[in-house]
Amino acid sequence: IQAFDWHSKLTQVMSEEKVKTQVTYEIPKAALATTYFSPCMHNLEKGISEDGRKRALLIMINVLKHMGWDLVKIQEYLLAWNKKNYQPLREGYIISQINWHKKNTALILPPNCDHQSYYKTMGICTPDGLCKKIKNPVQYVSKKVWLEQHHKGKEKKK
Repeated sequence: IQAFDWHSKLTQVMSEEKVKTQVTYEIPKAALATTYFSPCMHNLEKGISEDGRKRALLIMINVLKHMGWDLVKIQEYLLAWNKKNYQPLREGYIISQINWHKKNTALILPPNCDHQSYYKTMGICTPDGLCKKIKNPVQYVSKKVWLEQHHKGKEKKK
């Protein structure tokens, strides 16, 4: 009986620790500009010259949602972006992806930077100094916003 009691106490303590370590991410109220994109997102923005258009679409939708863009604006942006690709995706495919995101309101992070099937194999990974401190393009955006606000705060003090 003591062993069962010990085990239940241990699992309770472990679950409390997990809850404490979860970090919440708040979506910006106003859509952030594309200037906050990570270098890989800037490379995606130019269009895909080889394979990886669907993977790029997945990445871009998820990053833009985390940047506070609404799905109508994302759709317009992606339809314009699609024309830059070596072989554009069908517009119906892009619209169906947007419709899926309309139905599923849960925020999904894009793949992490170290994921082998995405950024490096697509040839879009060109890290800068800030990239070494992040794991995900969304984290890059939030760090860049934080650094800009922190820098403005220092300028006001002077």
